[in-house]
Amino acid sequence: MNLLIIYITRLTIDNYYLFLR
Repeated sequence: MNLLIIYITRLTIDNYYLFLR
């Protein structure tokens, strides 16, 4: 597992949650 991928995924998920809310 690459840290970069995890970091990008976290950012994307956070952005998605903020967008939904």
